[in-house]
Amino acid sequence: MKKKNLKKVATQKVTENERFHIMAIWKYLFSVIVIIFAAIMFFGGSHLPEKKATASDWSENRLTIKENQAFQAFIESFETEFGQFRELALSKLAKLPDDEMRANLVMPFDLFETNRLNNPNRNIYSWIKKLQAENTAGRAEISDRRFFNYGVQGVDAWGQKMEQDFLASFTQATRTIYLKVGLKKSDLFGMLVFYHEMVHCLQDTSLRFSIDSDEKEKTYQEIIIGDKPTIIIDFELEAYFYELMLLDQLLDGQFSQGYKQSKPMSRTELGQKLNVLPTEQEFLRMLIKFGEYVFCDKQNIFYGELIDFYRQKDYRILTIENLEKFKFRQI
Repeated sequence: MKKKNLKKVATQKVTENERFHIMAIWKYLFSVIVIIFAAIMFFGGSHLPEKKATASDWSENRLTIKENQAFQAFIESFETEFGQFRELALSKLAKLPDDEMRANLVMPFDLFETNRLNNPNRNIYSWIKKLQAENTAGRAEISDRRFFNYGVQGVDAWGQKMEQDFLASFTQATRTIYLKVGLKKSDLFGMLVFYHEMVHCLQDTSLRFSIDSDEKEKTYQEIIIGDKPTIIIDFELEAYFYELMLLDQLLDGQFSQGYKQSKPMSRTELGQKLNVLPTEQEFLRMLIKFGEYVFCDKQNIFYGELIDFYRQKDYRILTIENLEKFKFRQI
């Protein structure tokens, strides 16, 4: 299945020049990421230039030593669990006839493995503590555009409580994916959500590697730092698209075929296949709705619903006008 152009919802009055062609953006984005991964694999990652993200006035990290040790153990356990899920997914994706789509769907799994093998500072809390101890000036590099870090759902990088009403989230400033503790490969829904966040990590990588001027650096900092959370809606569409395509492959095409035959999977049936918890039912409902938009060629509705969803959560919403030139527009 090919990606469609995602246009403004019909209720919005826009000119033809304002219509955003997401297909071109996606192809450009992933061509950049393919080059990046080739460089990482060739050089082993260590020789790539690093993009610095700094922070001042560090607050005390309030995670106790015992809690942090427990989280470190969870990271190691989770990586084993996701590694097994990765093998299952790769075996399913090997059957996909579309070479380009298969390569794109595999890329987040490659990121996971590269991060596991080459990033010794995956625990964001230990990493922050180490930087605090080594940097008396209170400023230190806390992110690396090649890798990502792990954090606990509801606890930010400095051990402070944070509001989080998603199953997982990715924070660009520290390149941290926040997960619920206890996630296992049998929790297929949770694994898909983590995969979704790794797509966001790759998107952030493409942004960071394209910064080649002070003006672009300023624009990037404005995106990741502000009074309210910011989302690039085109990136969110892309992440959901690949999450849904992976889900369909895991279910041997049953998910998409249900829509095409006007017999979509019920929430109960899909929930059982993905081992969805009672507390995750609302997110499952959203995924089923988004599946209809993708597999029934209703991407224009998808675009509008995502915008409404994040507006209700008081996000600043950006769309890409020209990714190569680093041009964004607030919606």
